[in-house]
Amino acid sequence: MNLLLDSTYLFPLMGLDVRGVPRASILDLLSIGHRVSVSDISFFELSAKGARLVSRGALEPHRVTAAIQSINMRPDVTKVPFILTHVQRTAFGLRAQITDYIDCIIMASSVHEADALVTEDGRLHDLYEDNRQMFTEINPGFEVIRVSEALVRAE
Repeated sequence: MNLLLDSTYLFPLMGLDVRGVPRASILDLLSIGHRVSVSDISFFELSAKGARLVSRGALEPHRVTAAIQSINMRPDVTKVPFILTHVQRTAFGLRAQITDYIDCIIMASSVHEADALVTEDGRLHDLYEDNRQMFTEINPGFEVIRVSEALVRAE
């Protein structure tokens, strides 16, 4: 299954604990045969969160840059450009329903470029449930799942 991961799953790479997210989620998903993708906007989100923590003295700068490079350099993780026209158009349409435009980009990227969005974000799960027909018109097999669901679906 081709999974696009929400940015949340990148935060443990900086050494941050995220409730409900195993530290090795990406490696675990790859090891059971899933294809893993991330939107390249997630690199910006990782950098922005890292910068906030670095400025507070809560994180060393090298943790941020190492986390970004560890994903960017992996040939088995596909990077989805957020500037793709079809992604942008769908994201613009989602903006009325999602206040966080980065989430709009991630949702749009996943519906166009993956079989599923993996996220713990309840707002994105609700958006999918409320607009399932719209998403499945774009991608008939598309779904929004949590990492715990993806981990039990070995390819």
